[in-house]
Amino acid sequence: MNSRPVFFRNSRNRRKAASAPSMRPKALSGSIAKYSRGLALSVLSGSAALLAVSALLSMQSAQAANIILYDGDTSTVWNAGGNWTGGIAPTNDLTTDIAKFDLATYAFQPTATSNGNINGIIMGASSGAITITTSLTTSRLNIGTGGIVMDAGTGTLTIGTAATQGVTLGASQSWTNNSSSLLTVSSVANDANVTPFTLTLDGSGSGGTTISNIITNGGATGTTALIVNMSGTGVVTLSGANTLTGGIALNQGTLVATVIGAFGTSANTLTFGGGNLDLRAATNAAVTYTGALNLNSTNQTISVNTAAATDGLTHLISGALTLGTQTTTVSAGSNINTNTNYGLTLSGAKTFAVSGPEQN
Repeated sequence: MNSRPVFFRNSRNRRKAASAPSMRPKALSGSIAKYSRGLALSVLSGSAALLAVSALLSMQSAQAANIILYDGDTSTVWNAGGNWTGGIAPTNDLTTDIAKFDLATYAFQPTATSNGNINGIIMGASSGAITITTSLTTSRLNIGTGGIVMDAGTGTLTIGTAATQGVTLGASQSWTNNSSSLLTVSSVANDANVTPFTLTLDGSGSGGTTISNIITNGGATGTTALIVNMSGTGVVTLSGANTLTGGIALNQGTLVATVIGAFGTSANTLTFGGGNLDLRAATNAAVTYTGALNLNSTNQTISVNTAAATDGLTHLISGALTLGTQTTTVSAGSNINTNTNYGLTLSGAKTFAVSGPEQN
């Protein structure tokens, strides 16, 4: 790989460039329910379902890449050299350059070439808010192994404003949010027709990550898998009717599901490795979530919730259900009014329903 320097064009950019990224309760335990405060559990049907959980591929390590600083002095055009320190725009491929944003303000927000390419994106600690769009509303920005890194102190990052904009995965990668600012991506797709890619969402910050529209595969074998591994208080919110089939693994942190298809279709499985699943229905009404659910792992928590304060309701997860010997705690979410009924039904070859009034 050819070596390219990091340029500094004026005094406001004279800072060291960061290095590229290394990249209230009820419980049911296995097939027997444990519950408190008079909450009822009923076993509605027979034998356990056999699920084939999709294997999640490990991340590819990020290749060394040059960091090019954006100053947005000239125009909204991503590939205009005048918008980048040193007068050279990042190379339009998935390996050579990482785009870094590290100024408090920008005269112009960037519009990337439709289906343009970049190894990764860094939001530096000094950066103000950035919104990246593409020149067509039906195209996305392709990102390679560098993924996305948001440093503590940075502003918000939004990629895509139309439902079909956002990010296309050019490789398995991580999006790491160590800040108190939100990362919002409109939609996510796998660029390859045959290669499975894995997207890992992590970070130690409170800002969290929202994918506001669909997460989809790239083809029959080019599946997309999602891993949630947030060590900070920031939550991951899925708000699209997702069609990915590579699986979702919730290992750490809170995953918020606001719509019916947040887990994907019945062909996709949400597997718990820990953390909290927050069923926060955007409609403030009971929701039937599609997708299979695998609880055969460590202890976990599921919150029955809504987007705004309301009396209790019962959500349903309709896909195949796998249970083990762990304890699953079902609780009222933060927006369920005190002392109102709420519940959760888990359905499949083995079905459980948990319901009852919230007690103080």
